[in-house]
Amino acid sequence: MATTKSDMALRCVLMTLCRGSFESSSGLTPEFKVFWSQFGRAFRTYLKTELGATEVYLRRGHFEISGHFRTKPGWYYFNTGDVRYRLQGPRLLVRTAEHAADYHGGPNMYIPIDNVDSFKTQMKTLTTKEN
Repeated sequence: MATTKSDMALRCVLMTLCRGSFESSSGLTPEFKVFWSQFGRAFRTYLKTELGATEVYLRRGHFEISGHFRTKPGWYYFNTGDVRYRLQGPRLLVRTAEHAADYHGGPNMYIPIDNVDSFKTQMKTLTTKEN
């Protein structure tokens, strides 16, 4: 399978997320501001092109990124957790949601991000099941 520009961008942001070596601060750092922008572009493109997401909403928190996206089966919520510390390993929290403002949703599912191909397979499996 040929590697596309968007696939390389996703791999890059997920590997950066795996390292978790962001400077800590009480405010927005230039490093996290750049990462937020890169992650947003790469993850939004991945969700739309590979998972068929029709709506994607991203939020930048204090050293975390979260949001909602909608695929054919329904809505999902995701959260990177604190990007400065990967205490529970490199993973992305994903769960079903009722709508784009549902922060409670279904059970938490943690998808490891240290193997991009496995991550993509698990995301595809999760987001093609009926909610």
